[in-house]
Amino acid sequence: TKSDTTIVSEADIEIEKIIQARLAHLLEHAVVIGEESFEGLLGSERRKQILNSFDAEYIWAVDPIDGTLNFVSQYGDWGVSIGLLKKTTRGHVPYLGAVYLPIKDRLYYTNSEQSFVVLAASTDAPVTQTLQKIVYVDDVDLKNRILAINESKVGKYTFQDIKNVRIPGSTVVQFISSSVGESIGTITSGHIWDVAASLAIGKPLGVYMYDIGTSEPVEIFTSEHFIVGDPK
Repeated sequence: TKSDTTIVSEADIEIEKIIQARLAHLLEHAVVIGEESFEGLLGSERRKQILNSFDAEYIWAVDPIDGTLNFVSQYGDWGVSIGLLKKTTRGHVPYLGAVYLPIKDRLYYTNSEQSFVVLAASTDAPVTQTLQKIVYVDDVDLKNRILAINESKVGKYTFQDIKNVRIPGSTVVQFISSSVGESIGTITSGHIWDVAASLAIGKPLGVYMYDIGTSEPVEIFTSEHFIVGDPK
């Protein structure tokens, strides 16, 4: 268990090492922030590393296994998320991303202009499909779709007229399901490594994230989105 009492597995740590080693050779002026390595840093060192990272042109935000409890319990779905944030004048924006769902053997990714899904991704016969922009027909269509939320939000909100609320147990699974139109949306709190890839994948499809407190869209990220105790 981590200091916040959440579970971490050997697989989380080893997968992050593999991903970081691969990413290190892709972009010369990029830094990698992974959930497991980041969470292991103490307060002052963590703040120093994150602030230094935001001087970089590119930031990789990596979650090696999101839904670790699902994973170790052999229950439900879990995901691997790799997002690339690109620097702008006001902060970093989700630019590229890939999300892999091993249980479904399904890989989602974007080239920033189009997004794709690869079915049977690990087999000798993968099938790649271009994802189309998401269009909902009417209010009835919206109300009948699945809304994916995390357990901490169940008691906080009343979901009027929404018939189907589900708790996947993984923020990455929640976000990618909404980014590609498999669910109507998601309400959750999470760290940047949970959402960076899915936001990049959803952008060409017309999907956005909003701050539930202000209803304002969240498109640009700064160091303050990393330097937190509890996820926002």
